[in-house]
Amino acid sequence: MAIDVRVDDAEQAAFEAKSMEIFRTTEVQEQLEIARRLFLADPLAQTPSGRTTLERSVGEAVRGALDWIVNGDAMRPSFVWVQTPPHRWFGVEFAGNRWGIDNPDNLYATAALDGASRYILRGRLRRPAPAECTLTVMGRGGPYPKAFPHSNACLSLDEIELGADDTFEITIDSSPAHGRRNHLQSRPESMALLLRPSLGDWTTETPPLLTLERVGGPAARQAAGKAGLVKAAVEKLREFIPAALDFNRKACYRLPPNQLTPPTPTPGGLLTQITSFGQFQIADDEALVLTIDRIGARYLGFQLCDHWMVGTEYVSATGSLNHAQAVPDDDGTYTLVIAPADPGVHNWVDTERLNSGEMLIRWQALPHPPKEEKPSIAAARLVKLARLGDALPSGTKMVDARERRRQIEQRERGFARRIGQLRR
Repeated sequence: MAIDVRVDDAEQAAFEAKSMEIFRTTEVQEQLEIARRLFLADPLAQTPSGRTTLERSVGEAVRGALDWIVNGDAMRPSFVWVQTPPHRWFGVEFAGNRWGIDNPDNLYATAALDGASRYILRGRLRRPAPAECTLTVMGRGGPYPKAFPHSNACLSLDEIELGADDTFEITIDSSPAHGRRNHLQSRPESMALLLRPSLGDWTTETPPLLTLERVGGPAARQAAGKAGLVKAAVEKLREFIPAALDFNRKACYRLPPNQLTPPTPTPGGLLTQITSFGQFQIADDEALVLTIDRIGARYLGFQLCDHWMVGTEYVSATGSLNHAQAVPDDDGTYTLVIAPADPGVHNWVDTERLNSGEMLIRWQALPHPPKEEKPSIAAARLVKLARLGDALPSGTKMVDARERRRQIEQRERGFARRIGQLRR
């Protein structure tokens, strides 16, 4: 489903227009066909659910790889919204650029950096603030250094010193912090700054306003022209697609279906987050009942993805639920029901009619440093829909068709509101 976006944001519109221009070039279309063949050769493509979304997800993955290329001018950095679901912007269709298990509660925004330059990030915290918000310097590193960026340094907004009016300045350069709270140390391989606010209540929580200015470094280089962008895109895609498929298998398919990995600190330097991965396999007459302990995290999010790390529909359907959207049990835990068909439970996570795919739990803004937690904080069991009532705790909130529609309408209103908050 394409969302009709009505936000007067010329920078975003220009970025997406340029991204689509590069995507449609002959050279990138050739890489798209190579990517399609790699996806088709993957064992997951032999499953009905894997084939159902393959074409959509190949395109989104390729466009996602272009984000770092098209918005790559580190001499004149600008924040743009990435990891977006399909939408219409200024009457133009944008088919989405999600990959890597995009969090439906995040508003991902990136700006280019050069590791040899100095920058000042100026911002203002707006309240109610996101459940959590991180700023991460991204660069080459990690297990896939040529394919996609890895965290070089990270700050949570909780760690930043604010002025009386909730404004702040953060320096970004290659020098150590030496006790400075509002500093991010870059490296020679640093290439981007990632803003990642995690919103619980989409209808009220608001990301900070940010501007990034380059204030020193080598002589400014001329921005790459179209030919340079296309060349860089082709080189990126040759590494990106095989690496993304490899990461997918290693992250989500370590265990048999309907099991979750022990919650462990999230790879990539996120200092406040633990995650648990898994894959689901659910027949039309079944449901997976998942019980999650929040363990004091300020943010708790659960989501489903197709077999290719692209989120199932979460705006006009409940492909994800977080701590603010789900109704807790009497003991404070959350019981979610994952099923292809609507079971009439408020905490239904809709598989988008897929019978198999991927699932992920995130605990963020923990009250203690991330550590490996007991597996029992997330437990799942498969049941027949006819016996679902026996598996639910007493007092589980049920909904009828009208209440479900109101739930979806609230998600749609909240999403429409939040995407207008990047520069306003």
